[in-house]
Amino acid sequence: MAKKEKQSSHIVTFAGGLIGGTKDLKHVQSIQETFNRTVGNIEPGQTGVMGSGQEFDHSVLDGLAAELGGTVTRTDEEL
Repeated sequence: MAKKEKQSSHIVTFAGGLIGGTKDLKHVQSIQETFNRTVGNIEPGQTGVMGSGQEFDHSVLDGLAAELGGTVTRTDEEL
């Protein structure tokens, strides 16, 4: 009986790992797609900075970028 319970436990753990792994893979693919779209906004020969976060006030980053001769492009995508 203990051997059967142990096998059953391994199957559940393996299935959970597959489901979690699939979720992780989809998340990584989503991040990669967002990265690829964002890189397309950076002109050849220019420098780009990418970040993820929440802003209290857009004017802070907008002002900093303007001082440096740049712009800020935002998306509402969840990563």
